[in-house]
Amino acid sequence: MRYLLYARVSPKGSTWDGAETTVPDQLRDGRSYVLARDPAGTCTEAWDELATADHKAMHQFRAAMEAMRAGRAQWDALVCRHIDRIGRSALEVIQIGAELARHGKHLVVYAMPFPSEPPMGPLILGIFALLAEFERRMIADRTRAKMVTIARGGGIPYGSPPFGYRRAGPKNNVPEIEPREAEIVRDVYRSVASAAAYPVELSRRHGVSAQTIWNMLRRRFYLGVVEYNGQQYPGKHAPIIDQDLWDRVQTRLPVRVSSSPQDQPSARLGRHNARKHPFPLSGLLRCTCGRFLTPGSARGRGGIAYRYYLCTDRDDCKRRFRADHVERAVRDLLRAIPIDPKTVEDACQHLTDRMRATAAASESMAEVASLRTALAAAKAEQERVARLFIDGIVTRENAGLFNTRLSECQSEVSRLSARIAALVDLANPLIQIADADAWLRQFRGLVAAMDAMGDDPEGTAAVLRAVVERIEPGEKSGTWNVSLLLPGSPIVSIWQPDLDSNQD
Repeated sequence: MRYLLYARVSPKGSTWDGAETTVPDQLRDGRSYVLARDPAGTCTEAWDELATADHKAMHQFRAAMEAMRAGRAQWDALVCRHIDRIGRSALEVIQIGAELARHGKHLVVYAMPFPSEPPMGPLILGIFALLAEFERRMIADRTRAKMVTIARGGGIPYGSPPFGYRRAGPKNNVPEIEPREAEIVRDVYRSVASAAAYPVELSRRHGVSAQTIWNMLRRRFYLGVVEYNGQQYPGKHAPIIDQDLWDRVQTRLPVRVSSSPQDQPSARLGRHNARKHPFPLSGLLRCTCGRFLTPGSARGRGGIAYRYYLCTDRDDCKRRFRADHVERAVRDLLRAIPIDPKTVEDACQHLTDRMRATAAASESMAEVASLRTALAAAKAEQERVARLFIDGIVTRENAGLFNTRLSECQSEVSRLSARIAALVDLANPLIQIADADAWLRQFRGLVAAMDAMGDDPEGTAAVLRAVVERIEPGEKSGTWNVSLLLPGSPIVSIWQPDLDSNQD
């Protein structure tokens, strides 16, 4: 039997029986457990080091699961030390166990062995997953309680202190003033209070980012106050500014905008200018550098508002495009596609005739149905033999016989799967014709709907998101590349000349 040994260590490490559970420790213990019960078994290894239990950070685990879904997995059982190595919550672990079972794979947790055969196997897995989630939540609650206790005592409950302070020493939660940075903080507050300079200019003057300046102007920490979890507590650290200077600065800062009715003091600065205007292409546009374009707006002379799509790379690219020009170009492109109602009807009728002519392909689907029944039986036999290994029924004396039987089952599963794939490929033209027919009818309705929307930005946005996959500048200046969506595959990209360069 083939085993995949999986190990994971979180960014801050973890402990097990008082010792560090390193990746080599987990792999070594898993190999010893497997070979003690199946001497003829083969093991492969995969691990995610310094990764949380979020599946987005578990690259090797995600790759193993994707290979299993694609039928390319070279293993029969997934082996790990604890349940929390593969999932953060009970629901995640149960879903992983169910997915492994659907693909004929098994989950082996060697630190807490349990039978894998239903009905007891899934029940025990669910109980262990709930216990693991309960333990994680208890640890999180105790950690938060400790942080609140530190904040109430006047210390900083987080790692690095704000700009202008430094830690006084190890395990000392009361920071001390850093003289050089403190002078920068005072200069920033005095300049904004007197309207002598603003954050962008101050960021260039002091060599810090504009976001750091904005954060600095909103933090009550410089008044001697500790903010944590939406609450404020008197701090033990020395203040850098006084209340009068703080009040004068706050009157010059833009008003916060929050979508939440409970606008906490620690909320981010709202992009109120951008939110006043509709941006129907939001989320679809990309810059020439490959980054997404985000909505933005500015006011010119006379208070006229101009809408832009701005590159999210504010350091190197800094490009922006006039929103009305881009949106007009995209709308004109969709209207200019030569598909009139008569053409669509003729194309749909032609596709219908082809579907009838290729109806013979449906005969192969009857054979596919019988092959799928045989495949299900072969997978069930493979799973039954594999459970004998996992449950420890196989001994050293009869391991060779069971390995032979398992290999025969795997060969039969591979043969049936290949035959089914070949027959399905014969029916693919039928499916593609049906997709094309559906898309032509859908596209005709969407273009008509967009024309009916007129200048309604919300309606236009809904139509564009239904038919457009992405929009990006072309290789030539002043052109836009619009990729449209099909049910099965994207349509060929269409080039549309822009009205002007749209670049300032």
